[in-house]
Amino acid sequence: MIAITTLAGCGGGGGTTAIAGNPTVPSINPGSPSPQPSANPTSAPSSNATSSPTSTPMPSIQTNGYFPLANHNTWNYSCGSAGTAGSIVASANGDGTYTVVASIPAASMTVSVILSEDANGNVFISGASYGGNAMTTFPATAYLPNSSTSFASTFPVSPYGQLERSLVSVNTVVVPAGTWNPTLLYHDVVAGGQIDTFDYAHGIGPARAEIAAAPGRPAIVCNLTSYSLH
Repeated sequence: MIAITTLAGCGGGGGTTAIAGNPTVPSINPGSPSPQPSANPTSAPSSNATSSPTSTPMPSIQTNGYFPLANHNTWNYSCGSAGTAGSIVASANGDGTYTVVASIPAASMTVSVILSEDANGNVFISGASYGGNAMTTFPATAYLPNSSTSFASTFPVSPYGQLERSLVSVNTVVVPAGTWNPTLLYHDVVAGGQIDTFDYAHGIGPARAEIAAAPGRPAIVCNLTSYSLH
């Protein structure tokens, strides 16, 4: 299984900014109770692999948290030893929430979650479905604070029962789409002790995920290769 988090970005209308590079992200003090990003992360170069280093940078993205969300925001991944493509796509529901769908063919997995965020960039979850099961809905529950201080939360997911999510550490992540420091490493644990891990880059979203091993396959690591933020 995999979990996804989102933050509201610039509304559903607007153009698309495709990024795959090494944008500058704000430095965050792990001891700070409410880290705040700089006004605009430094623009990243175009995701076109043939672009010259001197090409005109793409416009900067307005964001205030660890997973920007707008209609049709997309994150692309290379998963497993074979580099099988995976993706996360966000869709606005029109009521302030977003349905975010992760497709990880290397792990034979599809996950859907319903997420929202407040004015301070804190993310909440109110629904989750794993492996095509019916969506489990519940009151909005803390999911990904805009902070690097300690955090733990529990909520129901179908068909696994309760999921326990916690912040484990502050890391540096190097993936094809870029290098980010700091990132927040989260663990998601379900009944039976299965643990999935996720690194979130400020202003970017989930940069790396490790899906726990399952019968017949090893753990699957997914690295961010490109992303498109509206």
